[in-house]
Amino acid sequence: MPLRKVDITPNGATIDGNDLNIDNANGTLLTAIYKQWANDYPKFYKMDGLSRLAFAVGELMVKGTDSLPTLALEDNTAIVFVGKSGSLASDVKYQDTISNPDNFFPSPAHFVYTLPNIATGELAIRHEVHGETAFFIASQQDEAQISTLLHTAAMDKEATHVLGGWLEYEDDNHFAAHAQLYKVVRDL
Repeated sequence: MPLRKVDITPNGATIDGNDLNIDNANGTLLTAIYKQWANDYPKFYKMDGLSRLAFAVGELMVKGTDSLPTLALEDNTAIVFVGKSGSLASDVKYQDTISNPDNFFPSPAHFVYTLPNIATGELAIRHEVHGETAFFIASQQDEAQISTLLHTAAMDKEATHVLGGWLEYEDDNHFAAHAQLYKVVRDL
């Protein structure tokens, strides 16, 4: 049983199945979540879309609501996500900066996000987590496969919690996060 569950799609966000009232009048949903739930981490604006999605998951996972208490990600939380596109959106942006020989200008701002593990790293940095992090690529969302990966992460003797699930980002209009936070319980 998860301690908390967060779902984010372009249509909105939920925590433990409760719809969140997010003021998304000007901008993307992920930026609106940042402004309403965090607004204290300027690096958010430099992140790629996948990292912004992971960041939003992290903020909603730990922030409380009127009916939910706040949580903290423990130091030894493992972070494991699975997605189909990985860093493809950033890869395409970076490729655009090197494709034209007449306008060849490699962009470090895009290159740094050409690995999907950066999204798990950004989440770990934000919450001062030192546990294992991983991002896996799968052709489709498969709950049994994701569950196996989360259970495998929980086998690490250092892991106290596991945060993970499906994290897919194509662009600002096509993304999905379905994440859970679990406490690792060891047999005595």
